[in-house]
Amino acid sequence: MFDCFNNENMDIQHGILVGCDKNQEWLLSWWWKNYTQENSLPVAFADFGMSENAKEWCKERGILLSIAFDRLQVATKEEIEPSLCTEWEKALSPFWGSRQAWFKKPFALMSTPFRQTVWLDLDCEVLGPLEPVFQYIDPKAKMGLVRIGEVYNSGVIVFENDSPLLKLWAESAVSDNHLFLSDQDALTQIIADHGYRVGDVPEIYNWIMCRGLHMGAVVCHWAAQWGKAYIREHGGLRDSYLGRGK
Repeated sequence: MFDCFNNENMDIQHGILVGCDKNQEWLLSWWWKNYTQENSLPVAFADFGMSENAKEWCKERGILLSIAFDRLQVATKEEIEPSLCTEWEKALSPFWGSRQAWFKKPFALMSTPFRQTVWLDLDCEVLGPLEPVFQYIDPKAKMGLVRIGEVYNSGVIVFENDSPLLKLWAESAVSDNHLFLSDQDALTQIIADHGYRVGDVPEIYNWIMCRGLHMGAVVCHWAAQWGKAYIREHGGLRDSYLGRGK
């Protein structure tokens, strides 16, 4: 059903990939400011439903990817087993407005113009160089992730454009999204079901900020609503604590 993107006209070994919809456009300039402090790898922006102004902003700074999501129909709350809804809402809330964007992620990864890519959620504050992350790509799964408890967090993913996990993940996003709270839960299940061993990315490259402060963190992930609220009010760790905003 799905084939990994392979643009023969793009021969770029390493790059960064992010995705954005209208709800997250306010994060673009914040993310870019932090990323470019210590990084210069090319960036591709996946259009998850951005405004025209945001698209133009992305084109001025990198590669804008237009991706077809025709096959993707994300189940609504009314279409999901009530017991699952109750379980999910106890684990994370609010989230219903985010699932449409979350399950677009595997399609963005399949569309990367780079041979090896680091995906970053837009609420990831980059505080240092990202080049070291590429060494954590597993040679078989062709992917590396940070594992937190029983779940692989998909806020930061390093991968090759022909990773066998990408097709499986996209297929699951289409057929099974009613069974999973988020894209990362689906990916975690795929890794387990198919017996893949992905590369172990050190947690400093995807430090979830609700766990507290980590002075060695290279990527601070301001996940969930409280994290976004902190960014809006304080500008993240670089501005509010490290004093490296300029």
